[in-house]
Amino acid sequence: MLIIIGALFDRMAAVLWVIAILSNVTVVHRMIYTFQQAKLLEDAQLRSVPARQE
Repeated sequence: MLIIIGALFDRMAAVLWVIAILSNVTVVHRMIYTFQQAKLLEDAQLRSVPARQE
């Protein structure tokens, strides 16, 4: 959709910059979300395993 708007109004460079910036924001958000979910999973697994008594 953005590419069509850029082509129609002769603003391709600006549209490509917007797409590039938003793509990077998405990558960073996904990395943070994945790290948080992995941490929650690790904490849940550690809580479910009883402590070893020797």
